[in-house]
Amino acid sequence: MSEPAAGSPSPLTPGPPASGSPLGSAADPPRPPPRIPDHELLCCIGRGSYGEVWLARNVLGEHRAVKIIHRRRFHSDHAYEREFEGLKRYEPVSRGDPSQVAVLHVGRNDTAGFYYWRRKGGSHSAFHQPEELRSSRDR
Repeated sequence: MSEPAAGSPSPLTPGPPASGSPLGSAADPPRPPPRIPDHELLCCIGRGSYGEVWLARNVLGEHRAVKIIHRRRFHSDHAYEREFEGLKRYEPVSRGDPSQVAVLHVGRNDTAGFYYWRRKGGSHSAFHQPEELRSSRDR
């Protein structure tokens, strides 16, 4: 793979937001996570244009991935609500097909300006290793 030309953004470097895209980027400075009911957020395991994904432990000690979508990352309420509506439509479908990420719960805190969704997680290490690496390591 060739290197990008000097002065060109790399494919991993976020550029300016396009029209209708979120305001924030993965390059935004980290902020303390919001409180998610009945979960302890252990560490941030991913960041993107809309928010972060956190490894969390619920009150039963089970690990979950919690995706937090921040209102401040969007140009408008309409775009933020459009994403939430898409999640509402995806949630029931997600548990019916094993190829989809199963959404276990969706929550919202309009006062703090975010919504979140949880998915089932495995062990802490499972969140840090792609499936291919885990299966090749276990051979």
